[in-house]
Amino acid sequence: MLIVLVVLSKMATTFQGCAQGVEKISLRSELEKSLGYSHAVRIGDNLKISGAENIDDKGVIVASGNMEQQVKNCYDDLGKILMHYGFTFDDAVVENVHATNMKDFSNVSAFRNTIYTTRSPNQGQVIEIEIEAYKSRTKMENTMEQTKDYIGMWVTKDGYIRQELLPNNRYDEARGNRKSAYQGSYKVTGNYIYYKDDTGFTADGQFVDENTLHHGGYIFYRELKKETK
Repeated sequence: MLIVLVVLSKMATTFQGCAQGVEKISLRSELEKSLGYSHAVRIGDNLKISGAENIDDKGVIVASGNMEQQVKNCYDDLGKILMHYGFTFDDAVVENVHATNMKDFSNVSAFRNTIYTTRSPNQGQVIEIEIEAYKSRTKMENTMEQTKDYIGMWVTKDGYIRQELLPNNRYDEARGNRKSAYQGSYKVTGNYIYYKDDTGFTADGQFVDENTLHHGGYIFYRELKKETK
């Protein structure tokens, strides 16, 4: 088994406390819920990611005994979480590796060198990677709850997802050509948003600034109203 712990930062400053809020994200929500943990937790400017393992959504080991493929799979999972929060592997300041066979890991370390481009910091289960991250974020003078600037249309960069946050605390989300693909209620607390769709599914997200919303592994941008002549 291989375990890698990474701490990421773009600034050499002391970690802040929990008062800045807590965000959680799951890669395999049903499995993680049954086991009682979240794959990653962001506390203020700190990002902590639990061990990335080579398992599918049912907890079955993938690429059993194959160190090279398991290394790639683990870094792929970590990359998804880092991207969600706006980090990259180059923000890493610490990486701890524990393996059942370090020689096997060394033999495939060339792939790891493609991950860190500027600097490095069970039977069949040969790799697990854990990561922790830190990145200073721009602070807003007032929270989105106070300004209510969240009301309006939020769109992914490719325009595929269009999520309208309505003044009555309802949302209407379109996906591609599917209008009103998801509908439900939402609540904004501070700079965090909590969703509950009409089928009972819940999710959350965070406004990282006045024009950017991180939610469900996607980055949404405020759609600015066009000026009328």
